[in-house]
Amino acid sequence: MTGVRPSDSPVDGADGRGLFVRPAGHGLPGRLIVLEGIDGSGRSTHARLLEDVLRYRGRGVTRTSLATSVLSAEPIRRAKRDRASGPVATTLLYAADLAERMEQLILPALRAGLVVLADRYAYTPMARAEARGLDRAWVEKLFSFVVPADLVLFLDVDPATILQRRPLQPTVDPYEAGADLRLSADVLEGYRLFQDRLYRCFSRYVERYGLRRVPAAGTIHQVERGLERAALALIEAQATRRPVSVRSKAASVRATPAGSDPGPASVRPKAIGSDPGQTDRSARVVE
Repeated sequence: MTGVRPSDSPVDGADGRGLFVRPAGHGLPGRLIVLEGIDGSGRSTHARLLEDVLRYRGRGVTRTSLATSVLSAEPIRRAKRDRASGPVATTLLYAADLAERMEQLILPALRAGLVVLADRYAYTPMARAEARGLDRAWVEKLFSFVVPADLVLFLDVDPATILQRRPLQPTVDPYEAGADLRLSADVLEGYRLFQDRLYRCFSRYVERYGLRRVPAAGTIHQVERGLERAALALIEAQATRRPVSVRSKAASVRATPAGSDPGPASVRPKAIGSDPGQTDRSARVVE
């Protein structure tokens, strides 16, 4: 991958539309809820807590995390540990990881009507790539294959606050600390500077893609309540807009007496996301 420039990527021409948050934009019956945030923001903890809440309320839930695919997880771990791969190669590995999980887990779950909770989505690898100096437009095009999330919750807490409440551990991941960038001879300062770069990227994504800020500097309970309210509001809105099923409509038509005017009941309702072009875009993600 040495010598490869971002502008040489074959993905030029993608429009990045999948990165913009659009409720029901994927046209599938399930819901995709994403939690994003910098290191130490409590993202993984709150993903588990939110999963418990939704299951308790009777929702079918599946949870997925960054770098957990069968083919790409181990190469990503090696790239981060050995620091032998440059930022372009590592970013491509993250894209491959997400593409595999999209095909094997996320899309099937959405088609089945489940709630998919993603502990990070495309935005974390994008922010890491940008923070390491990769071209912003190239990064956006690379991850433009993703289906749009229904809700992306950005746990908003700055690096200084995180360091105050959780001092840096001696075993901190060098990749999370941006050690490859040599931002500072002091590990703690280098970590703070790199996480600050990520925070600025996420703040920009709030404006560009529609991520929703959730204040995350408070207690776990306070943050949990904020996330619950946002997630449940989305799901309840889905329930109130749910169209009549085709099976129920067909039964209604069969019950109409012969020779009578079936009226509006014979018209098949248009389901959310039934635009054929929209469905095709979801399918093309996994080709």
